[in-house]
Amino acid sequence: MPYCKGLKEHFCTTQDVAILRSVDLVVQIWLGLNVCSVTPLGGMDPWNTRVQWEDGETLQSLVASQFNKLRKPTGPGLQFDAFFTAAGLKHVCRLRFRWTWNLIDHLVLSGTPGERTLSIYQHKVCLLNHIRAGQTMIDVDLLVETVRTLELLFPLGGLPTEALLEEEGISMHAVRAGGSDHCPQSTDEFAYWRSRLEVLHNLLHGPPENRHADPAWHSQLPPMGHSLDRHRRDVYLDDSVRDVGYRVRGEVVRRHRSVI
Repeated sequence: MPYCKGLKEHFCTTQDVAILRSVDLVVQIWLGLNVCSVTPLGGMDPWNTRVQWEDGETLQSLVASQFNKLRKPTGPGLQFDAFFTAAGLKHVCRLRFRWTWNLIDHLVLSGTPGERTLSIYQHKVCLLNHIRAGQTMIDVDLLVETVRTLELLFPLGGLPTEALLEEEGISMHAVRAGGSDHCPQSTDEFAYWRSRLEVLHNLLHGPPENRHADPAWHSQLPPMGHSLDRHRRDVYLDDSVRDVGYRVRGEVVRRHRSVI
């Protein structure tokens, strides 16, 4: 294959398939994309979306083709509220999480109603390092947006978030993209991940899917489109009651829910 020719000069006794697998592995580790030009050893992982690297295709064009940037919104954006966090989605929608190294699968919602699994890209520090590098194979806007989705779902300092990350065995890098303290307020602020965030938003504010869900709790969620000041929300957590508090126009509003 064309992109093997240069390597063959240095590894003339190595089979092409071995070289291709090595190149695929380097790209997977470097960019966090499940790129495959040949069938990997050990077979295919059904959970990870596979990107086929065709003969003669450049890596830059391959990467660019995997992420669609929204040019013009088809409608108004959806407002995020204080419940739009990974911890909130878990306790309201009973979501399970699958942590992935494959950026293409970030924010993919899978499974049947009441048994949903959300895939989340877990290597925030890698995204930040690509951003700091200045020149990278992945669009910087995409990298920044991805970091902001993680900041949105895992707000710094939230006790339910800290408890969730500890339970999942995940460490989120504390530095924000670009050093900004701005927290996204609506899906209008996302061009790459907007559609997947809207799916999560609609799941959170739609009718309960899980037969064990508490309809009374679900009905206390803020109306769809009601924006809350996420910067000023207060979140509490103990062993018997989850108390999510947030401020609206200076008043503290709290919702209580017994742990199921």
